[in-house]
Amino acid sequence: MKKNGKVELWRFIFSIAVLCFHVYKFLPGEEKYDGVVKLSFFSGGYLGVEFFFVLSGILMACSVYYASERSRSLSLGASTTQFLKKKVSRLMPMLLAVFVLLFIVQFFADNWSLFTAGEKLFNSIPGLFFLQISGIQGAYLNHIEWYLSVMLISMLILYPLLRKWYSS
Repeated sequence: MKKNGKVELWRFIFSIAVLCFHVYKFLPGEEKYDGVVKLSFFSGGYLGVEFFFVLSGILMACSVYYASERSRSLSLGASTTQFLKKKVSRLMPMLLAVFVLLFIVQFFADNWSLFTAGEKLFNSIPGLFFLQISGIQGAYLNHIEWYLSVMLISMLILYPLLRKWYSS
């Protein structure tokens, strides 16, 4: 599939909006309500998350279409496994890079002992497998993982349903 320049532009814009939203929340000197700056330009950064949910759904639907056209012989389970494996393999390098960076920063910022660092690392394992929203408790360093967890769990449910009833 070729890249769509307009979609890539919107992805860039919404990524910047989400980033600014999260950075702006921690700037001092503004009146805040539940941790969010009131009436700020960046208070709508959450809309970027909504955009990415919608975009993920559209791209999943395209994947279902192409998979249905290409491989009718592939079983539903194999097709779903292949789809999710591809998604996870694309996300995992970025997740690991962010995790390592956050771990190092938090290690020095919070003056962790080696024991505390080991404990935090062990408790973060569910997050490294995109299970933050599944109910498994852990010490999640990257709280933004919830988006990826929700997206993958939703796709695990929706993809096989779309494949099974594609012709409907």
